Amino acid sequence: MNIGFAALLYALALRYGRSIQISLLRELCTSSGTDSLHHFFRLTFEVLTSYIFFTALTMLILLPLISHKGLVLNILGYTFFYWFLFFPLHLLIDVSQNEFWPQPFRVGMAILIIIIFMIFATSLFYFPNSIKRVYLSFKTSKINNAVRIVHLSDVHVENFGQRETRLLSIVNELHPDVILISGDLLVVPCTRNTKSYEAAVRLMKNLTAKFGIYIVEGHHDINKTGYIAEAFKTKVKALRDEWYHFSAHGINLSLFGAQLQSRKTNFAKDEILDDFKIFFAHGPALVKNLTSSDFDLALFGHTHASQVYLPFISYLLVGKYRHGLYNYKNILFYVNSGIGLEGYLAPRIRWFTFPEVAVIDLIPEAL
Repeated sequence: MNIGFAALLYALALRYGRSIQISLLRELCTSSGTDSLHHFFRLTFEVLTSYIFFTALTMLILLPLISHKGLVLNILGYTFFYWFLFFPLHLLIDVSQNEFWPQPFRVGMAILIIIIFMIFATSLFYFPNSIKRVYLSFKTSKINNAVRIVHLSDVHVENFGQRETRLLSIVNELHPDVILISGDLLVVPCTRNTKSYEAAVRLMKNLTAKFGIYIVEGHHDINKTGYIAEAFKTKVKALRDEWYHFSAHGINLSLFGAQLQSRKTNFAKDEILDDFKIFFAHGPALVKNLTSSDFDLALFGHTHASQVYLPFISYLLVGKYRHGLYNYKNILFYVNSGIGLEGYLAPRIRWFTFPEVAVIDLIPEAL
């Protein structure tokens, strides 16, 4: 829908671009320069200004009908993203049709456009669908038998498609004892998107774990994880600032699932000292609530490993806990890059970040 919406806006931009230009941009378009350079600036500004005009007009029309800002931001993000895909194609056609473009400019522009299309193709199809398995193992004296935990995050189920099918196959092939999901199972606006909810239920229904599936809320499914859990009774449990303990076959495990904006810093209540204790939550910012004596391991998501990786810029946007294994006050914690794709103003692409399934093997110290 959003691709079609973007294409429609772009077609309108091409049709009415010459008649919709604000005075500042018109001055730029008529500034001195070579014919080809002047034509390039005029073409760019005509399309850009008309695109902005039509997008704003459409948003004004839709706004009274939309109760969730997420949908508006998603449309803006998608259409702006695809404008950058349509414009190079348009420019390539223009370069091939107009004689006045200098030959070096034609060659350079063709190379640049090919590079842009390669970036778009890989960011749309390759990186988002190449689910990786990350294996971590920890030795501990607190268990007598090995435990396999699969950690998922930010699945962002929009529909049950190729990525969800692949995820289901990977997880079940791993034969996990426990599955932990660090929030954002659903996608905004899930309150109006029954397809997202139904696809999430289908995914959870087909996942298998010997000792159950445990989930905490994220930004996209705040106050909604309980509905998923209720659909499956004992198979799926939503934790909201609470412990869950189980002991079976020499496995003593205690899980603490934190709420999205948890303020809890005292975990002594209901704590079983001899258990291997795992804290899991949506975002790594909550690691500051922990001290070295609280947990043996902490698991987070939320960052998507910045989703589009750009050196230094990703650090500024996401922070130092972008992706991977870290140590905070002698607590080891892992930040998962997630499975799905962020919405809002960010289009659903990945660039040099892969979706992942984290496989955590707890091994008895004696082995």
